[in-house]
Amino acid sequence: MMLSIENGQNARCGLDVALHVVEVMTGLLKAGETGQVLTLQTTCERPLALGIEEAKALLKA
Repeated sequence: MMLSIENGQNARCGLDVALHVVEVMTGLLKAGETGQVLTLQTTCERPLALGIEEAKALLKA
């Protein structure tokens, strides 16, 4: 997240992604308990995949 702020980019772990992930996880639990199909209320833009060098750079940070 710090690198995103420094580079003026959207963070890969931004609020919209985090909110969607939480809704997906809780939705899976609720659907499993009730046996019903649930419709999600949130969406997020999928972050671009990291290249090999970008991923390695994150490990060094």
